[in-house]
Amino acid sequence: MARFGVDTRPAAAAPGSSSGAGGGAAPGEGALSFLSRSIREDLRLIRARAEELETFLNAPVEEPELFARLRRAYTSSASSGQTRLDLSAIRKAFEVEGWKGPRGAARWRWEEEAEEWEPVRKVKERLKELERTRQGQSASDMLQKVKLSLKSMTFAPEGSEEVPPLDLGELIAYFLKQSGPLFDQLGIKREEQETYMRNWLEERVGFKTDFKISFYPGKFQKERRSIIPAGDTSQFIPSKEADIAILEEPEHLNWYHHGKRWTDKFNHVVGVVHTNYLEYIKREKNGAIQAFFVKHINNMVARAYCNKVLRLSGATQDLPKSMICNVHGVNPKFLEVGERIAAQRESGQQSFSKGAYFLGKMVWAKGYRELIDLFAKHKSDLEGFKLDIYGNGEDSNEVQSAAKKLNLNLNFHKGRDHADDSLHGYKVFINPSISDVLCTATAEALAMGKFVVCADHPSNDFFRSFPNCLTYKTSEDFVAKVKEAMTRDPQPLTPEQRYNLSWEAATQRFMEHSELDKVLNATPTTSNSNDGAAPDRGVNVDRRMRKSISLPNMSDVVDGGLAFAHYVLTGNELFRLSTGAIPGTRTYDKQHSSDLRLPPPQVQNPIYGW
Repeated sequence: MARFGVDTRPAAAAPGSSSGAGGGAAPGEGALSFLSRSIREDLRLIRARAEELETFLNAPVEEPELFARLRRAYTSSASSGQTRLDLSAIRKAFEVEGWKGPRGAARWRWEEEAEEWEPVRKVKERLKELERTRQGQSASDMLQKVKLSLKSMTFAPEGSEEVPPLDLGELIAYFLKQSGPLFDQLGIKREEQETYMRNWLEERVGFKTDFKISFYPGKFQKERRSIIPAGDTSQFIPSKEADIAILEEPEHLNWYHHGKRWTDKFNHVVGVVHTNYLEYIKREKNGAIQAFFVKHINNMVARAYCNKVLRLSGATQDLPKSMICNVHGVNPKFLEVGERIAAQRESGQQSFSKGAYFLGKMVWAKGYRELIDLFAKHKSDLEGFKLDIYGNGEDSNEVQSAAKKLNLNLNFHKGRDHADDSLHGYKVFINPSISDVLCTATAEALAMGKFVVCADHPSNDFFRSFPNCLTYKTSEDFVAKVKEAMTRDPQPLTPEQRYNLSWEAATQRFMEHSELDKVLNATPTTSNSNDGAAPDRGVNVDRRMRKSISLPNMSDVVDGGLAFAHYVLTGNELFRLSTGAIPGTRTYDKQHSSDLRLPPPQVQNPIYGW
C-alpha cells in the first residue's frame, strides 16, 4: 500500500497505562484508519473499471442484422447455382485512371489492408478471374457506378431493417440502360430491325420491299400489354410525303396523342380496327366502368382523326365513320398447303393423320377459359377425345394447372408457327374464342383445307360462307359439331374460296371501301399563274385551297372541336396520369433520342382554324 510519510501502525501503549478493556485509543488513530480505507476503496474501483474496459475491448462484436441477411442471401444464391450473373470486365472498369472518390481523394483500391467482408472478397476474386478471360472489353460510366454501389453496400445504415430482394431482371435492365442505347446493347439496332422486317416481308410477298420504314418512340405498358406511343407520332413523317395515312388501331394510337391532327397533315386518313378493346377491358377489375369511358374516348378519337374507319368484323366497337370489311388475308403458303392436301386426296392418299388441335397465345382472353369450360362441362360426352394445344403466354401455368386439376384430355405443347409441318396432319381446328375480332388462325386453318369448329359470334361472320366452317351456339351444339368434324372429311376449297382468303382479295376490298378513289382519282387543280405549277402536287394544292376558301359543314366543325378538346386534355399531365397514361409520354424523352437518333424532344403545337 502506498505510504504518505505517516506511520499508520497502531501507537505503542503509554507507560503505565493499562491494556485492559477500559484503556482508550490514541487521538489520531481513527483519522488515519479512515484515510487508509478510502484509498484502498478507490484503488479497488479503478482496478475494476480497468478490467471492465479490457473485457469490452476483447469481447466479440455481434454482426449487424443487415449484414447477416445479405450474407445469407449471397450464400443461398451462390450455393443454388441456378442464377449466375456475368459481371465481366467490371474489375477492369474499376481500374480506370482518373476515377476518384466523392471528395477527390486518392483512388479506391481493391487491396485494402483491413479484413474485408466475405461476400465482397468473393466478388473481387470472381472479377479478377473473369478479367483474365476478357481483357479486351472497354469500361463505361455504368461500370463505375456499379463500383460505387458495391462500395456503398458495406456502409449501409444500421437502422435499415428491411432488405429488398435482388431482382435480376431489373438489375440487368439498369445496366443496359446506363451503358448506352438499349437496342445497341442487345445487338438489335434500328438498321438490323429494318433488315429483318424487309426480309420477313420479301419471303412472304415474293417481291422486293423498297418502301421507307420510319420508327417512332413508344413505351410498353404492362397493364395493357401493349406499346403506347410517346409524343406526336405524325411528326416523324415529312409533310411533303404526307398524302394517305392508314392507321392500324386508330383508337390505340390516339388515346394519348398530343400533336398535330392527322387529317390536317394527310389528304386522307383510314383507320383499321382489329382489336376488341372493350371485351378485354370488361374482364378487368371495375371493367364495366372502364369500358364505358373507353367506349366514348374511342368514338372521340376515331371521329377527330380519321376520314374513314374499317372494322374487320362486327365484334369491334361501332365507331363513327366506320363499316365492316375484312381487309386481312392469309400467307400464300397456307393456300399452297391446302392445294397440296387436295391433290393428295384426289390421288387416294391419306390427307390427315391426326385429330383436333388449338393454337393461340396462352392467355385466358384468347379462348382458353371458354375451352376449359366446354371440356369440363361435357367431360363425359367427349370421353376418348383428345385435343392438342399449342401456345405460349403469360397465363400458361394457370391454364395448364386448371386443366390438370379438372383432369381434362388436353395435351399442351410449346407454341409454334401455324405453317409448321407438324401441324399439317391435323384435320380439325377448334377455336372457342369470343374475344377475337377476326382470328387469323381460323383463316389459315380454312386455307389449309381443315375443318374449323368455332362459336356463332360476329368475329366469325366472314367464315360462315365456307363449308368447312362449323359454328355452334350452345355447349351441346359444340359437342355435336366436334363429333361431326371427326367422322367425315372436309371439302376441298374452290378457286373462288381460295381467292377470298388471299391478300389480293383483301387489298381489293380495302381499295373499294376505304374511299381512296376520292383521293387517287381526284383531278389535280393548279393555280392560275402563268409560270406553270407542278401537276404532281396538284392534289395537295387543291386540298389546301378548298380548306382556305370553302365554308366547312357542321360535321367538320364538330370533328375539329373534338380534336381541339382532345389536344387540350392530353396536354395536361394530371389528366393523362389519371386516365392511365405512362408518365413522361406526352413527348419522347432523351433515351428515345439516343435509341432512335432523334433531335432533342419538342412538342408541335397545331393551329386550328376554319
